[in-house]
Formats: sequence, C-alpha cells, structure tokens
Amino acid sequence: MFDLDYFLHTSQAPFYDFCVRSLLPGPSTRPTATHHFISLLESKGLLSRCYTQNIDMLERLAGVPSGLLYEVHGTLRTASCANERCRRPTDGRSLFDKLKSGGMPTCDRCGSPQKPDIVFFGEKMPRPVQEQMKLGLPDLKSCDLLLVMGTSLAVQPFASFIDAVPRSTPRVFFNVRSEGSGRRGEYEDAGGSLRESAGSWGGWRS
Repeated sequence: MFDLDYFLHTSQAPFYDFCVRSLLPGPSTRPTATHHFISLLESKGLLSRCYTQNIDMLERLAGVPSGLLYEVHGTLRTASCANERCRRPTDGRSLFDKLKSGGMPTCDRCGSPQKPDIVFFGEKMPRPVQEQMKLGLPDLKSCDLLLVMGTSLAVQPFASFIDAVPRSTPRVFFNVRSEGSGRRGEYEDAGGSLRESAGSWGGWRS
C-alpha cells in the first residue's frame, strides 16, 4: 500500500481508502503534551531544530515554526503529482476533499494520480532533509543536548541521525518503550515528565 511502484502501476485504491479511514486528521485531532513541549522550547530560544517522523502536522499546530522543522517522512499538508516527470504541486486539503467526496485525485496537467507528500517505500526523503544529510546534519553536530521523543529508533535512515551527535553530548529518551537501536541514552522515561516540564516551565496544562 505504501509502495510507490504499486501505487503508480497497480492500484491507488488501497492507499486512498486507508487515507479516508485512518490517515486524515479529524476535528478532534490535537497536539499532545509532547508537541507543546517542543513549542515551549522554541519560545524560550532553546530549540535549534526539530526532526520529526510524523506526517500529521501536529508540530505546526502546536506552534513549532516551519523554519525549525524537518518532516523527515513528509507531510499531509501538501500533495503532488506522483509522476516524477511532472510533480505538479497541490494543497493536501484539496486532495483529501476529493477523496472524501468519492473522487480519485488526478493531476490536472498530466492525468497521473496525486498523492500526499509523504514518503513511500521507493521514494527519497524530502529535499531539505537530503540536503542536511549531505552536509552531515550540522544541527545535530552542534547541539548541546539531544531529546529523542516518541520513537523506538527502529527505522532507517532516521535511526542513524543520532550518530551525528558528538559522544560527549547528553541524550535523553522519552518513549513508552526502550529505544531499539541498542544505543542507550543517559535517561529513559515512559511518560509524565514532559507534561510536568511543560507545566513548570511554561504554565502549560493538558
């Protein structure tokens, strides 16, 4: 379903059905304490960069500026033609509106299927992320504290980003499960601490 070759040459229907059933953010979708904590760090001048695997735009809804945000697996906010030779951009909302009305989103220029700008198997990561990787992830090399939140570090190449951080830099893991890379941080937490920190530092309440 998330395979680009299958989407282009076999069927778009399974992915589109999944979008309507499970992928579309609903009216009750709200940023969590974690998202607000990241925004709080930015408001205090403590956030140099946020790399996220999420595609649901909740970091943006929490107030994290787009200039500090790298959406490694793409975003539902925008969409484009899936034809590599076209790639005509469109708004993600218009694609989802068409899906909800029972239509099949197609490019108005070449007729190829449209898809949200999320990374399928067989696709490259977004260009800004590729450029940062070519530079050796300088934001991570220069940070004085690394926070890893809500990921088991099991998916490459995202899992290897942690290797760009100097060994002398403290690393803190916040996750309900122990991270899966075999490289442990200085501290692991199963929940609660972010909410407490957001409340004590910035007066945030869930």
